[in-house]
Amino acid sequence: MSRSLILVAALAATAASAQEAITVTAPRIDPATVEPAAQAYVKGVLPTPVMGQYARWQVPVCIKIIGLEDAVAARVSGRIASIAQGSKIAVARPGCQPNLIVFFSNDSRRDVAAILAKKPSSAKGISADDRKRLLEAPLPVRWWHSTQSGNGDGSGSTREASALSTGQFLNSDGGGTGLGGPGADATASYSSSLIDTHLSVGIIYAAAAVDVPLANGRSLDAVASYVATVTLAAVPLDVTLPGVPSILSLFADPPAAADRLPTEWDKAYLDALYRIAMNRRATAQRGQLITAMTKQLKP
Repeated sequence: MSRSLILVAALAATAASAQEAITVTAPRIDPATVEPAAQAYVKGVLPTPVMGQYARWQVPVCIKIIGLEDAVAARVSGRIASIAQGSKIAVARPGCQPNLIVFFSNDSRRDVAAILAKKPSSAKGISADDRKRLLEAPLPVRWWHSTQSGNGDGSGSTREASALSTGQFLNSDGGGTGLGGPGADATASYSSSLIDTHLSVGIIYAAAAVDVPLANGRSLDAVASYVATVTLAAVPLDVTLPGVPSILSLFADPPAAADRLPTEWDKAYLDALYRIAMNRRATAQRGQLITAMTKQLKP
């Protein structure tokens, strides 16, 4: 990829972002519409369950930005970290082994295809439709996650995230289980309870590829916020755009003015995802998400 073109595009986006307000003022939410809107939001952003559950990060997130000059990369990393910490998602200390990797590219389809051709297990478990979309669709941002099961309290994963260095992620078998697939750990069993289970499913690493030409015209801060939203939660590639203000509408044509940064709807979803019980079946988790979002968003 051309480092100079990526840097020029990123710096232009940075300059543009300096002129936009960081605080987004949203219209007052009608209490009567909150619950159905929350239901629609959750339905549109939840992925296919893995081993009967919805995954989230259970280990601290360690962010690595590739393809940008250090100062610009730090801006992107800092925004992702800020959004994570705002929803009580642990962020690893400097010097950690990266497990959330974001790379900026002139041709993300080409670069992602090269990575997956060399090490197909880095996206193991992704459905055929999602793999096709990941490799062929003209997406401004494409992403994928790998998950692994652990004990019901989120501990005891068979593989530590700290083992995933940037070099290992890009150049060796990633292992793990891609969201949407049955997974290699499918021997884990449920308890006899209809509520609790013996296991929880966590994200162990994620990757996002920003296609600079296709993302052109959006600010660097907005793109970083979009990346944070789709990687800190296991948002599917074929996400349904919410019928409410959302950063997920960033690449709609044209994007709504209020959708340049995470909105209160996006934050409510991420907050809820990291408050719900891990060791529950997907149906119970979905209900908890809707309830928590509704409670947070109602005036």
